Amino acid sequence: MKLYKSIFSFALLFLVVFFITYFALGKIDVKNVSDHASTLDNTVVADQDRIEVEIPEENIQVIEKAPNNISLTIAGDAMFDRAVDFHYRDDKIFDVISDIKDVFGRNNVSFINLEGPISSVPIPADGTRDSMVFNFPPKTIDVLADLGISGVSLANNHTNNNGKLGLANTKKVLGEKNILAVGEESTFGDYSVGRFVNGDAKLSIIAINCLEVNKDLSEIIAQEKTSGAKVLVFPHWGEEYKTVHNSSQQKLAHAWIDAGVDMVVGGHPHVVQDGEEYKGKPIFYSLGNFIFDQTWSVPTQQGLVLNVDFKKDSAEVELLPIESIKYKPTLKTGEKKDTVLKGFFEMFGQDVKTGVLSFKL
Repeated sequence: MKLYKSIFSFALLFLVVFFITYFALGKIDVKNVSDHASTLDNTVVADQDRIEVEIPEENIQVIEKAPNNISLTIAGDAMFDRAVDFHYRDDKIFDVISDIKDVFGRNNVSFINLEGPISSVPIPADGTRDSMVFNFPPKTIDVLADLGISGVSLANNHTNNNGKLGLANTKKVLGEKNILAVGEESTFGDYSVGRFVNGDAKLSIIAINCLEVNKDLSEIIAQEKTSGAKVLVFPHWGEEYKTVHNSSQQKLAHAWIDAGVDMVVGGHPHVVQDGEEYKGKPIFYSLGNFIFDQTWSVPTQQGLVLNVDFKKDSAEVELLPIESIKYKPTLKTGEKKDTVLKGFFEMFGQDVKTGVLSFKL
């Protein structure tokens, strides 16, 4: 009997020590943790060296599609946490893109601002808009691939919300789907330029978070232009919820165009801002939200998608106004669409009847 008691006591002690060690190492199911932000931070410390990231040399994507040109679909801020995830859990997340998916299959490059990291583990459901620490469900990467995304900007103020592990996993899964990760939150480095090559046609997208990075891009722009590429700068900048750009945005955009940039397309204000032509080059100061849960105002549920056809010495830009309906981006039609188009064509001094904005580059 004493022997059995000793064995039972030893087994009980072993189980106690095992579970204490298990939870101390942070092996906790994040679904059952209310404060998921702090749990994720702990996971970063424990697991930060576990994810190996392979990014293509010189951040290049070879398209190999005929004809020998670059056509681009570009949209604004995409956020898959909070109410978006709450209402479209698990495989339902694919419904978010169901009304807009066909738009992204038309061109050989598709690019958006990915406003946060992609988690390697399931995330807790959060139906509020209170959290400012974003973390996207793992299936986000499959949605991006299904949408046909070629590259994303990580040059925004939420990229590092899940620390080193979150950033490493985001770059890893993007690479696995052949999606270029372009830009950094607080620095400007080797991966701040994404290069898309289709035969002799080249497009370089420079992503910069102007909220944290003050960088003269003149030399980089000149280098990309020397390679024969069209150059687009995709900045994260401006004042949130302001529909008119500020002087700081204009100063930067003009300087980049003076240095040789062909087009400037911005994000971050979460509303569509105005545009202008400078030295023959188009500037769209903010495309507004693409996928977001900011349902508390009309402007934050509006966005703009651009289809850009780059020719040798010109570019044609088709404007596709969108609105968020139950968190899903949907193309505007009829009078709603016509009103947006009329406003932008007037800004650029062109005839709306042509259907596209034309620029000599």
